[in-house]
Amino acid sequence: ARAAALIQRTTAPGPAPRGPQVLTLGADDDVGVDVDSDDPFAPLLLEQVGSGAGPYKPLVVDEAALEGVRGSDVLVQKPVGPGARARYFRNMVPELPVVLCGGCNHFFNGEEWEFAVLSESRCPFCRTPQEPDSAQ
Repeated sequence: ARAAALIQRTTAPGPAPRGPQVLTLGADDDVGVDVDSDDPFAPLLLEQVGSGAGPYKPLVVDEAALEGVRGSDVLVQKPVGPGARARYFRNMVPELPVVLCGGCNHFFNGEEWEFAVLSESRCPFCRTPQEPDSAQ
């Protein structure tokens, strides 16, 4: 609950999106992970990658790291099933836009999503109707 509040606090005011959640970043964003950047995830990601600690583990961040993240940079996967909690994702490869379908909770490559919605006006996985301009 506290994580959601911190993320929502950093979201720009305005009407809530009606379509899928879309994560896009500008072309000026750095592709690599810069230790000196203001990104609170950078040191955590470098620590995990540098440790060679075996299989991937999701990053768990503290309140200070969440305060440094814009809400528009976070995709929220709604809970599935009783007792489940919402899951929060951040695209760490900014040159690849990611879309989250609100109907089935699946992630899609932004270009593939756009093609499917423009050609069929629905999610390619769950077939939930989508507006062609919903992936903006």
